[in-house]
Amino acid sequence: MQRTLWLVAALAVAVLSLLSPSARADKIFYYTNLKGAIQKVDVTTGTNVAVLSGLSGPDSLIFSDPNTLVFTEVSTGQLQSAPVSGGPVTTLISSGLIAPQDLALDPSGATVLVSDTGNRRIRRESLSGGSPTTLATFSFGLGPTGVTYDASRHLFVVKGSTIEQLNPTTGAVVKSLGLPVPPTGGDGLAYDPVSKALWVATIGGVIKVDTGLTTATLFSCPVGSACFNDRIDGLESGGDGNIYLANTGAAFIDAYNITGNTFSSVVSAPNIDDLAPVIGSGSPMPTPEPGTFITLGTGLLGLWGVVRRKLTS
Repeated sequence: MQRTLWLVAALAVAVLSLLSPSARADKIFYYTNLKGAIQKVDVTTGTNVAVLSGLSGPDSLIFSDPNTLVFTEVSTGQLQSAPVSGGPVTTLISSGLIAPQDLALDPSGATVLVSDTGNRRIRRESLSGGSPTTLATFSFGLGPTGVTYDASRHLFVVKGSTIEQLNPTTGAVVKSLGLPVPPTGGDGLAYDPVSKALWVATIGGVIKVDTGLTTATLFSCPVGSACFNDRIDGLESGGDGNIYLANTGAAFIDAYNITGNTFSSVVSAPNIDDLAPVIGSGSPMPTPEPGTFITLGTGLLGLWGVVRRKLTS
């Protein structure tokens, strides 16, 4: 029975560690290339290959599932998808978008949100096809750029020098907060499950924003560091205590370590524009829904109960 007890404990630790965000951070990054390609770079080997090429101007990209990329074509105003293994490109939105920038996969996994920056609106498109619908329209000021969800399925957008929480059903503004400096990356908004905060890209640094939109703190790259005064276009959480940066200015993927408050270079990424999510929704390795953890925990508790009864009988 003692052996059975150890097996249950080992199973619980192994499964939970596999499902944890830090364990799911990968050493492979996907990014858009300013020369009309989507690249895949392996940090360990430094190998950098084109997944898709011959595109007009890919900007933001996500995974709708582990095998399918969805990306904006900022120059033609389109939303497209393609197999990550290469292959035919499918046009999801063929016209009507002006300078579409960031993307966010809806928590349902069935639709994708597009920041239609030039039209000052957020558009929603079903991944199964059909006409897009408008979630939110902004009547004044700059159009929305970054868009993301947090772990509680709250929706956030960056608009000019402001970050706003939107009602994910009606698109109404719930609350807003001014940023300490203007953001520079149209795709530079992400939620990090480790710090439980939102992160925004800016020139030579990052901005941390609490999900309650009460405080925004700037962390700048020091003089001589990996990203000092460089344009950070996009960023993503690694789920490992790092925020990974698409450093367009230096053509590198950089990392900001949250605990150490340090910036470092990770791997060369020629002509980089934006990064695909590394973990969670929109990444090649989506994090399980909270219900998955509940089901897993219930099952493990049930198994523990069975073992305990056998041990005491």
